[in-house]
Amino acid sequence: MSSGNPTVFRTLNERVALTLLLEHGGLTRAELEQHTGLSKASAAEVLRRLENSGLARKAGLKPGNAGPAAQMWQLDGSAALVAGVDLTTTSIEVSVADLTGRVLGVHTTDATGDVRRLLGETLDAAGFGLDELDQVVVGVPGVVEADGRRVRQAVQLSGWSGLDDLPENVRLENDVNLVAIRELQEHEDSSFVLFWVGGGVGAGVVLDGGLWRGVTGRGGEVGSVIVPDPVTNGRRYGQDGGPLGALLGAEPLAALAEAHGL
Repeated sequence: MSSGNPTVFRTLNERVALTLLLEHGGLTRAELEQHTGLSKASAAEVLRRLENSGLARKAGLKPGNAGPAAQMWQLDGSAALVAGVDLTTTSIEVSVADLTGRVLGVHTTDATGDVRRLLGETLDAAGFGLDELDQVVVGVPGVVEADGRRVRQAVQLSGWSGLDDLPENVRLENDVNLVAIRELQEHEDSSFVLFWVGGGVGAGVVLDGGLWRGVTGRGGEVGSVIVPDPVTNGRRYGQDGGPLGALLGAEPLAALAEAHGL
């Protein structure tokens, strides 16, 4: 039986250690051993590699109940800068954070046009340049290719251009999928559907702890699904009902509430 690839094991151990340091804010070597099952020597080696790569650093001492204080380790926030971008029909909002998730700058530009230009201007206003960032994720209300490089369909973004011509450090993702990914952090290995009502209607589908996109990448695109229309009883869209996205907007919901005496 194969003993496995040492490089793969090292990478997996480092990834787990980084995740634990992020979750707990800081750990001693002994605590890392407890969380991972690594030996004393292996845990020490993982921390050494993370420190040498600039991803983790020593962070003071943790007093022990018995015996000497233990060295604490935490993520080095300066190791990477990332940005989350919310692209809507009328604006672009940018939040810049370090590796620990600490928000360093936020800015919103109420305009549409060329995405790359306005992204750069909004980042400048937040105090950062696009080339300073290691990774940028742009949330869009539409269908995105699996590689995150191209928007396949986004009716609500007709006022934007240049979505297919973004730098290598920029990735696109469906906005509701991003919300589902965040929710998944609180419910690991679970299955759920996150239903979102905003400028449009969408869903983020998670199965067995993983985001489900569907064969065509349209998993969660429920806005065009035809459903019964209880308000107009077919007078607006016909006897078969209407698209869910239109029936669950702000105005239709207000009309539905009024129809029920609310």
